[in-house]
Amino acid sequence: YMPHAPPAVFAAHDPSRYNFADIASDYFNQTRPDLLLGGGGVGMSIEAAQAAGYQTVTNAAELHALDPENTTRISGQFGGYNLPYEFDGLNDLPHLSEMTRFALACLDNNEKGFFLMMEGGRIDHACHENNRERMVHEVLEFSRAVQEVYDWAADREDTLIIVTADHETGGLTVTAD
Repeated sequence: YMPHAPPAVFAAHDPSRYNFADIASDYFNQTRPDLLLGGGGVGMSIEAAQAAGYQTVTNAAELHALDPENTTRISGQFGGYNLPYEFDGLNDLPHLSEMTRFALACLDNNEKGFFLMMEGGRIDHACHENNRERMVHEVLEFSRAVQEVYDWAADREDTLIIVTADHETGGLTVTAD
């Protein structure tokens, strides 16, 4: 979900992580990131995005139909809140790795460079629920998204990739090699 704390800290200015509608308004009217791709709802409305000059897409087919070489100000609002778990199937919504691939193709047109923040936020949710099956599928998709970034940056000398974790929950332990 785009106005959640991890992405919001990079592109919004609000005193509380729970002011989702205000964070969404910040995105559209103050900080104006070039790309916003993730779960919609609670201020992340198609109407608000379009009023702020963003082109909107709501599913994987619409995202893939865009030309990343000639597209700016995109708000991909995929669902009404969080994306579904990978384990449950995404139906017509894009995977994190697809959003990452599109973002890189779109943002690398900027001669000044760019910053991309991507989050596998459903890993955290699955862990809080102690749901290992969903967590494993989310980690695998996050790994595919990181691989997209790694492949894009493989021949570059001007790129820093940082991968970090929120925190561990759910009691997962390594018991064997």
